[in-house]
Amino acid sequence: MLNNLINSIISNLTSSIISKEEIALLTEGLLFSVSTNSNDGSKSDLVIVDGSERIDTWIGQNDTAINVTQTVDLDKPIYTTNAINTFPALNHDGLNRFLENTTPLNIAGNVTIFVVAQTNTLAGLPHLFTDAGGAGGGFGFSLRSGGRYTFTTFNVKDYCSTAIQWQVGVSQIAAAVFDSNFDVSFYKNGSFIEKVTGVAPMLSTTGSIQTGALNSTFAWDGFIGQILVYGRALSASEIAQVFSFLSPRWNIPLT
Repeated sequence: MLNNLINSIISNLTSSIISKEEIALLTEGLLFSVSTNSNDGSKSDLVIVDGSERIDTWIGQNDTAINVTQTVDLDKPIYTTNAINTFPALNHDGLNRFLENTTPLNIAGNVTIFVVAQTNTLAGLPHLFTDAGGAGGGFGFSLRSGGRYTFTTFNVKDYCSTAIQWQVGVSQIAAAVFDSNFDVSFYKNGSFIEKVTGVAPMLSTTGSIQTGALNSTFAWDGFIGQILVYGRALSASEIAQVFSFLSPRWNIPLT
């Protein structure tokens, strides 16, 4: 799976030459990586679907190869072509579609998350990704308060952007960085949005990884195309490089 990710990085970076150092930068500390967008249009190495294009498994693309799955037909996201700027993505209905791995990442320190997605609504508390649940903590990335970015360290703090960042029907690359000062920095389509200060570390969790939901509820309503989770706080230059990788891959301009 790591070879798939490296080949994807090489093919999608805008520069004609990529160094070994750049490849190492984009994969160092990468704990979770899933995508619906392959370079050659094939989906067999990215997802496993049933006869109705419902997702059985979203296949992990980094060296840890963490998959997320769903066995209940009603709860399976739908693999949808021409979803995000002509590229395929997973269609979530805002009701009960999500994928899960019952073993949490359980990150003890810093974290960086990137998500390529599109929303159908600015209402409620729909979640893109969570590593949480049980009686402990963990973290999640969600939309709330009419479209604001929210990074949550559960049972500690909700970090919300001041301004509305999501627009209905508009695809974007959203990112959040939880750093060693317990602050969260938000980025959108390559641009720094703001930093929200915190006072306490993230708590450990006994829950599970879920894409498109929190504890099987607060489901995402819209498309999710790619999720990257790093077990470290990426620097500003590293963040710029990841955005430069994702932008041409999804035809989402940087701002």
